[in-house]
Amino acid sequence: MAEKADDGLAAALLFKLGEAVPHDAARDEEADAVIKQNHSDSGVLMKIISLCGNMENPKRLYICAKAYSRLGKKYAADAVKVLKAYLISPGWDELPSGIRTENGVAADITTRIYDDLYMELGTAYAGTGNLEKALSTYRKAHDLEPYRIICIIEVSNTLFCLGRYKEAMDFLLGQRDSLYYRPKKYRDENGNVQVDRSFQEALNRQTEIMKKRVEGMD
Repeated sequence: MAEKADDGLAAALLFKLGEAVPHDAARDEEADAVIKQNHSDSGVLMKIISLCGNMENPKRLYICAKAYSRLGKKYAADAVKVLKAYLISPGWDELPSGIRTENGVAADITTRIYDDLYMELGTAYAGTGNLEKALSTYRKAHDLEPYRIICIIEVSNTLFCLGRYKEAMDFLLGQRDSLYYRPKKYRDENGNVQVDRSFQEALNRQTEIMKKRVEGMD
């Protein structure tokens, strides 16, 4: 007999595992009990998926997409299916929205949520062995947030895995023309002037790593 769907408990469980999802805090104690009964995160994640039933609404699709993504390569095909379904859905309307500032860069919260989903979809495609799909999906994430270094890293790494070594290097070097490469001055919450070089420093590190990887292929 199939377990009765309970996406409220599923959301609380996912939150307990560290995912920032809206949930009813009144379900926290119940979630703690379920986690105690399971001896691994994977067991809790499978419970979450079971609690979402047939995933007939965006909330359940989102919760299951996050759960399958956390389960890794073994469930990559399932993650691809559910992530794609969520991305064409109207979206879970309870998810946070608005603008937040990260080191002087204004970031749209909804955009970040979708960027994360595309990154997870890219990883899921890679887990199924479809690197071309992984690459195009990572590029979508990069288009959404060109200032997010992890997107750049994954695009370059996937190009390398596809044997497109020069393209991987050219892609990284091309990011130096981005306005995000230049150190950015901003005022922190106390009004003090700060200089953010995190994008530049991370890009330089990835470029050096990629250079050594490419040289090692000669």
